[in-house]
Amino acid sequence: MQVRIATTKRSDFTKAVRVFSDALLERAPNVKGALVISLNGELGAGKTTFVQEFARTLGARGRVLSPTFIVTRSHELTNGPWDILHHVDVYRFESTAELDPIGWKEMVSDPRAVMCVEWGSKIKAALPKKRIDILIDGGEKPAHRKLTFNFYGL
Repeated sequence: MQVRIATTKRSDFTKAVRVFSDALLERAPNVKGALVISLNGELGAGKTTFVQEFARTLGARGRVLSPTFIVTRSHELTNGPWDILHHVDVYRFESTAELDPIGWKEMVSDPRAVMCVEWGSKIKAALPKKRIDILIDGGEKPAHRKLTFNFYGL
């Protein structure tokens, strides 16, 4: 299934993320391990902003920062079926072999976890078949965004 949303201001983008989050909370997908959300788009498209709002909706406390330079950050969650959010940024990865040192297999197999993977298309072979891919495209103005949600096996 595919869903597309266009936004023209920051508040629309935030609202779109909240609607997505609320829908997941109402009907958590049935997956064996972690629910994996692959986020893709150009630099500055809004991938980290998406994760920040998503994490807030799921009850993450504290600041949700980009894991660009440390690759992964984890946040405890207080709202919904998941206990932890793993925020992973694979922008600098050149192959799926680089996933082993970050504990990828453990994260992806944890049914208590939801994972947001920035630049997930770079490691597509390692992504589970049941997942959500989100493409964020920028528009003519900074706040203009097009979000395309693809639900695979869910």
